[in-house]
Amino acid sequence: RWRAEGFTVATLPPVPRLRRRDRVVALRHAVARAIRDHHIDVVYTHGVAAQAMAGGVARRARVPCVWHAHDVFHAGWSIDALLHRLAAAAPASRVIAISETVAAS
Repeated sequence: RWRAEGFTVATLPPVPRLRRRDRVVALRHAVARAIRDHHIDVVYTHGVAAQAMAGGVARRARVPCVWHAHDVFHAGWSIDALLHRLAAAAPASRVIAISETVAAS
């Protein structure tokens, strides 16, 4: 739909498992390249892992980031909680929450 409206859209592969550091680094570089090569004006992340990976890249490139949040924030030290903390540490210009519960968390 965005392409049909004349916008440039650069779609990247799904976020790899965090244990695969080489793939995580490669994805972060791919986001940075897409921003630079396609003159991207806004980065849109879909979910916690995508925000954790691409949110910081967008910030360093000085491009606004919109995070589409689907998950209730987890406190504590589980893997999910750590991933949520990483996502929250990569600030988004705007957050779209899928429900009032997600927004409140």
